[in-house]
Amino acid sequence: MTRSGWRTTCALATLMHASVLLADTASAEPPAGYTLRFAEEFNGGGVDFTNRWDSYWHRWNVRHLAGNNDKAVKAADHERLRGSRTVGDLLRSSGLPRKSNYLHEVRGGKMRLRAWPVPGELRDEFLGFPYVAGMVAGPRAHAQKFGYWETRLRVTSLSKGQHFALWLLPDDHGWPPEIDMLEVVSGDGWLYANTHVKNGVAPPITYVKPSGRMNAWMTVGFEWTPEELIWTIDGKQIRRHWPDIGDRPMYPLMSWEIGGNWPGSPDGSTVWPAEIMVDYLRVYEKTGSSSTPSTPSSGGSNGNSGGSGSSSGGDNSGGSNGGNSGNSGNSGNSGNSNNAGNSGSQSNTKLDLSAWDIKQGQIENRWSRKAFRRMNRRMR
Repeated sequence: MTRSGWRTTCALATLMHASVLLADTASAEPPAGYTLRFAEEFNGGGVDFTNRWDSYWHRWNVRHLAGNNDKAVKAADHERLRGSRTVGDLLRSSGLPRKSNYLHEVRGGKMRLRAWPVPGELRDEFLGFPYVAGMVAGPRAHAQKFGYWETRLRVTSLSKGQHFALWLLPDDHGWPPEIDMLEVVSGDGWLYANTHVKNGVAPPITYVKPSGRMNAWMTVGFEWTPEELIWTIDGKQIRRHWPDIGDRPMYPLMSWEIGGNWPGSPDGSTVWPAEIMVDYLRVYEKTGSSSTPSTPSSGGSNGNSGGSGSSSGGDNSGGSNGGNSGNSGNSGNSGNSNNAGNSGSQSNTKLDLSAWDIKQGQIENRWSRKAFRRMNRRMR
């Protein structure tokens, strides 16, 4: 399939296929020998944007991934993008049912991370974007070199043109590397895991389709040691390879993209809002490890949403800087564009593949040289 500035190729090699029904209460335990260093349990009244989380890429002053053709501005209900009304007030005025928060709603110990379409008459106040999406980025919350990251979540609503990612980026705000712990795209029935590396070779993207799993609770884990990288879902290894991602501490993100190159455009079948429900995000460190996190953790409670007032730089973020996002690999594309033949076979024999349908292939993003130079300038 070819789109402007984009070429996608998939070379699939089926490793095994099995069909089982996994329980909705599936969970996992952290690997032995790890100690909890950071936890976001979503037990408070809202997402703490004052002291912990960011609703967009503050370092780059970027609110969407232009390199992925992302058409959703990233924001939070309390922010003012353009004009005097907050994002929450604008969405409420569009006729949506009243909610405490439309993009990051915390209730019953769970965060509902959502994306919505923007009515045409309100788009100017959304910086011209046709969609608005929730995001939590944690460079202020916690970054760590080596360890185990775990999130329990549920894909509540996902359909055509919608793309969710749970991922890690380095705290020096460069790119790559990037770890995609989990991506779900357009309701295609697959779960994706991937690696983007600056130098060297990483295996192609991993596709996972356990039977009956898309709207059930799942526990997504990622372990980074000096020897290897390991991805798990509900305690089952789905991907494993060498740790060619440098040595910078990594911080977590959860984000929506809408209408991008990978998911395509929403259509009449698309269900709104797109929604992921998140139970917790926890980060562990190997007991006795000498590595230290680059940012302090503050336990599992979170503060009140909207504490920071209007967004910094809101009037000139998004449109002017969107072309230089620097995070364009989030969609599981690029980074490994010349490595389709390197299927990661040296690690396949270690995987516990029982009860999973797992494939590996390559999704390749080819940038124009001009766009790639712009992206790199922005990252630096």
